Amino acid sequence: MTIVLVDGYALSDASRVRGIGTFLKRLLTGLSQSPGTSVRVLAQRRVGLPEGVDRAPARQPPVPARLQALAHDLLLPADLRRAGGDVFHSPAQHPPRRSPLPWIQTLHDLTPLTWPHPLLERERRHWERVGPRLRQAAAVATVSRFSADEAIRHLGLDAARITVIPLGVDPDVFHPGAARPESPPYLLHVAAWGPHKGFPEALAVIARLAERGLPHRLVLAGPQDAWMQAQIRAAVEASPRPDRVRLAGYVEDLPALYRGAAALLMTSRCEGFGLPALEAMACGTPVLAFANSSLPEVVGDAGILVSDGDVDGMVRAVQDLLASATRREELVAAGLAHVAGYRWADMVTAYGQLLESVAR
Repeated sequence: MTIVLVDGYALSDASRVRGIGTFLKRLLTGLSQSPGTSVRVLAQRRVGLPEGVDRAPARQPPVPARLQALAHDLLLPADLRRAGGDVFHSPAQHPPRRSPLPWIQTLHDLTPLTWPHPLLERERRHWERVGPRLRQAAAVATVSRFSADEAIRHLGLDAARITVIPLGVDPDVFHPGAARPESPPYLLHVAAWGPHKGFPEALAVIARLAERGLPHRLVLAGPQDAWMQAQIRAAVEASPRPDRVRLAGYVEDLPALYRGAAALLMTSRCEGFGLPALEAMACGTPVLAFANSSLPEVVGDAGILVSDGDVDGMVRAVQDLLASATRREELVAAGLAHVAGYRWADMVTAYGQLLESVAR
């Protein structure tokens, strides 16, 4: 029996309702059902865990919220020694200072290093400080080839120690279905706010479509804290057509929102993976994306790729798609075929093999 100890900190912070949280929950559930594997999650008692996994209690110091990540970083090595196990998995953006166990690090992205921006300065300093720790890991798993290449370029990692393991989509949740008629029709943008997530570009696209007489609105969906909401509201109010934008925030029934959309706009300027693109395809919704970072890798020929940052090109691509029922049907079919190759079960199997190879 291989005892896998997993850092559950990402289930306690904002990551829990974003892509990293989705990935971690799927991985924990899958590993817990794997014969010969016992999964223990290092987490504070207040943190909810998926069924089938055991808790290794993490210390919970009485510190303000802004200091919790620092406290986790300082206490993690001792918590690992106390919890024990055969192999440790660090699944999010918090690689340990040191680990008494052989360990695997998952790297989702290095956006602050890849796409520098003043508002990402704090995150850039974080990666400059903790990035070298990844050289101590027995193995590094990245969610895309792009993220692997960035790890080699920015962190100097050995390519031989990197395994690319893509994310997946649950067909029982994300699948085609009857869409509720929407009037007016809408385009969808799904992302937590960030300067690289393409909010200004999406707002410019919907404004130019309005100028050309199309009735479509833009729905902005994604989990946002109060500060993020303020950034989005400010961007919308400053945009040419704020009347064409609806702020949906966190949406519980995201598949229904995908199904009702005329298309998904992936105007992000940098992605480590781009899970909304696959989720939209799985729901039978065409995807239009800027050709940057991991998006050509993830979208492939199953969506429409537009030159990075080319708003006019995106507007033309949207118009062409909306004007052709045949083109839409082709993209829906291509998307469904493409996303069939991204399964959570395959991801779990790949992680299980990697963890077993590293376990002492």
